Amino acid sequence: MLLLLIAVLSESLSAQNPYNPIPLWEWDKEEVLDNSIIRVEYTMNFYGVTGKEERCSDRRIVEIGSKVRKDYSITLEAKEKDNYKVSKEGGNPSTRLSTDVYPFELFVYNDGTTRCNHRTLLTGPILQFSEIIPSFDWKIGNETIEVAGYSSRKATVSFGGREWTAWFAEDIPVNGGPYKFCGLPGLITKVVSNDGSYEWTMTGIEQTAVPIYEKQFVFRKCSAKEAKALIKVMYAHPYKFLSNAGVRTLVRDKNGRLIPPGSEQDGISLFYDPIEL
Repeated sequence: MLLLLIAVLSESLSAQNPYNPIPLWEWDKEEVLDNSIIRVEYTMNFYGVTGKEERCSDRRIVEIGSKVRKDYSITLEAKEKDNYKVSKEGGNPSTRLSTDVYPFELFVYNDGTTRCNHRTLLTGPILQFSEIIPSFDWKIGNETIEVAGYSSRKATVSFGGREWTAWFAEDIPVNGGPYKFCGLPGLITKVVSNDGSYEWTMTGIEQTAVPIYEKQFVFRKCSAKEAKALIKVMYAHPYKFLSNAGVRTLVRDKNGRLIPPGSEQDGISLFYDPIEL
């Protein structure tokens, strides 16, 4: 049954968002890293694997504590929590999502370091790697807009090979925002890449004290350089990546039979547009 499910998923890799599949590994532990002060929800817009014809959207949560902030997909989180419960009750967890998600959880520490848990296709490994955040040389302007009811001031910066425009709320004296963005005198409520590839917009905020935790999967730990190289290969050659990762995939031939991927699948690639170029 599991093999058939993987086959059905794999044959449509080139047509679906690859961030959808949920890891099938069970996890029994959560490590609490901090407690939140505020919890912010953002809508994250990005292009899907078919290119700029497909605009995708994920609901992201950023929990900000005194030591660390966590950026994650609430859609993926809810599905994994449900799958965990189903597994513990002896059921079969689902590996499909009805909406798009972006494939990472990011932990940003006050010492300027990050830890990223990056998903790979289907039941491939979860890559775990750390980086140092570069300083953001923001240029703050006078223009303001309203985001989720908060007056937000404009700022611009060059980061990760792109030009970005951000908006921050001086009435919310928190140094942070989505992804790695930080260093402004107020919470970042909106940030957009000037080429239109990425956009985060705050949709809600609440003061709440909840544990900021990390689910303890079986990670494939590597350097940031190694992780980025693997992710690039994953999009360029998805079937080869899955095979090398030990994930067995099948596709349907013209007669509807399930067979291993062949030369036709070797030529399939997915659109790759990382946040940092």
